[in-house]
Amino acid sequence: MKQKAVPGQKIICLNRKASFNYFFIEIIEAGISLKGSEVKSLRDGKGSIADSYAVDNNGELFLINSHIPLYRQSSYNNHDPKGERKLLLNRKEINKLIGKINQDGLTVTDKEVIIRPSLLYFGYTYCPDICPYDVARNVEASDLLKKWGYDATPVFISIDPKRDTPDVLRDFIANMDQKLMGLTGSDAQIKAASQAYKTYYKVNETGDDYYLVDHSTFTYLVLPDLGFVDFLVVVFLMVLFLAVVLVGVFRKWR
Repeated sequence: MKQKAVPGQKIICLNRKASFNYFFIEIIEAGISLKGSEVKSLRDGKGSIADSYAVDNNGELFLINSHIPLYRQSSYNNHDPKGERKLLLNRKEINKLIGKINQDGLTVTDKEVIIRPSLLYFGYTYCPDICPYDVARNVEASDLLKKWGYDATPVFISIDPKRDTPDVLRDFIANMDQKLMGLTGSDAQIKAASQAYKTYYKVNETGDDYYLVDHSTFTYLVLPDLGFVDFLVVVFLMVLFLAVVLVGVFRKWR
């Protein structure tokens, strides 16, 4: 993708590998919120977005992993060189992008998902009993944790990509709670994610679309930078018990 020169404008950062590593579905222009020292550093032609990506944080989009060096002439109130930076878009564009990132089948990595404490659960939407209860419990536990001053995102990773299409996941989340992040992928991607967390699942093929999937029912607590820190098995709707246990784990790792 060639960048056209615009009179009076200067390109400060450009990810030259992006057009080789990704297929562009749509190109959107966005503003970015910067501190004074960041603006001054960028005016000096310094900065990098080579490894950057955008994530959803409570309904807003933030640029992660960009790098703006410290402004040397700033004696105080300097910025964090790799801090999160809010992207400036209108609400319609934000909602559209968040939907694509979370449920429209776009590839995401653990760095994009685990930007805050997360409760990971591996299951499938066609599960006749345990999965809906466990996922609903995790969502309610995250609400309770928020009231107590702890932030945790419930994440549902499908182990049945054949039936759990992006449209199916969208409906599942709409019926559950919009704060739930639903992820699916190819068979190879799901297998890799399962192996990373040492989960178990097995598809019981029946020759039709009414098969069941055997699977483990752990909830994994994963923290940014630290990764996996603990797993829990809580039977059905013991929301309060799960939340109390998680508070103990949070305090241990803070």
